[in-house]
Amino acid sequence: DQNWDDITQPGTQKLDGLGGVCMYRAQWNNFIGTNRVVLNWGIKLSSTQRSIKWVELRQDQTTGTWSLYQEGTYAPDASNRWCGSIAMDCNGDIALCYAKASSTIYPTLSYTGRVPSDPLGTMSLAETNVFTGTASLNSSNRFGDYSHTSIDPSDGFTFWHTGMYGKTGTSPSATGIYSFQIASSCTVVIDEATTVPLTFTAVQSGNSINV
Repeated sequence: DQNWDDITQPGTQKLDGLGGVCMYRAQWNNFIGTNRVVLNWGIKLSSTQRSIKWVELRQDQTTGTWSLYQEGTYAPDASNRWCGSIAMDCNGDIALCYAKASSTIYPTLSYTGRVPSDPLGTMSLAETNVFTGTASLNSSNRFGDYSHTSIDPSDGFTFWHTGMYGKTGTSPSATGIYSFQIASSCTVVIDEATTVPLTFTAVQSGNSINV
């Protein structure tokens, strides 16, 4: 699936689509009953189009068994999408951020996303272009492989993305950093009722305290 020059942009220089490898990063989450991991990587849909395959894996916390919960390919039109990065917030919402380009679109930073009620394998959020490209990268096919999406630890639901895009006057590209939210708060909470008094024991072991 690897090809060094498979992303078309305006002009003659093509960009490396970074096929065949998982893109940064594999994000792990702990929910009631399940551990969850989201992953993404570039795939070729045709000889002229690359887009992003994404999956969500879940582990049963009782049995320890992992399984494929859902998978999808995000390709709402004929543009190339690559350099993806995926993350899940405290509600189970998933954001997919990436670069987008075509013969008429300069390398641009965009994102989409989904909420848990969406049909499995689909991204329902309309694509949003955050940093619209204004120039092609003509000096090299190397582009954006350090793109990264993460969750703001201060609230658990703000997504932050860092990536590259084409900008007039820069050499060879510009870095875009942006944040967005799918939800406005964390609504998934642990709700367990018990009439048994809780007892905690703390034991020090070296430099660690086990509770």
